[in-house]
Amino acid sequence: MSVPGTRSTARPQFIAYLGFDGTCAEAMRFYEKTFGGKLEALMRNSEMPGAGNMPPAEGNRIMHANFVLHDGSSLMAGDAPSGQPAATRSCLCRKRSGRSALGC
Repeated sequence: MSVPGTRSTARPQFIAYLGFDGTCAEAMRFYEKTFGGKLEALMRNSEMPGAGNMPPAEGNRIMHANFVLHDGSSLMAGDAPSGQPAATRSCLCRKRSGRSALGC
């Protein structure tokens, strides 16, 4: 943790959030196998509160996934709702102190 009024020498951390069209779980397992690290979260829409109110076809799609590399970098992802384009939703570069440095 940095002390207010001092400069941190920690390198920024890049975090990407990717969107998929129903293939998020497969992609994240591939990244885990290929790059090492750990798939820390893989939450399906059916596991979320209120899931009973969504169309059944949406239940197996991934709401949120988080893959963490050995250096602490994260790759987060989710499936876009059916019928919507899958695209990168956002990215963030943050200081290791946890404060955002740049968002897009």
